[in-house]
Amino acid sequence: MNNNVVTDKAYTSVGGAISQGEFGSMMREIFDPKSSTEFSWERWATLREHDTYVFAYRVPLASSQYTIHYQGRVSDKGQTLLVGYHGRVVIDKRTTAVTRITLEADDIPPAFPCTEPKNSSIMIS
Repeated sequence: MNNNVVTDKAYTSVGGAISQGEFGSMMREIFDPKSSTEFSWERWATLREHDTYVFAYRVPLASSQYTIHYQGRVSDKGQTLLVGYHGRVVIDKRTTAVTRITLEADDIPPAFPCTEPKNSSIMIS
């Protein structure tokens, strides 16, 4: 924090961007029927020398559970925004395992203090 290592505080108390547990929770939400996810075939691809299926998807705001939380300073109460999102799901052709999920938030209002956390790519190694 401020160019110093912090060991005596919880990481949630120092402010800034926090990211945790996305792959499993993203898969659960994207494939949950309650999310009303729209899937469409996009293309074939190769990932780590494996043939893969690539599907585009979109989760509308009305059924999304994806939130972006911004807290500029520890003393800030922060702001939370619910957004719809879209991205791609990459599936290994041989094993049918999901190997990558990308996500881009939709329609972040210009007044929201954090407009760049739009893109994420999470991959299983």
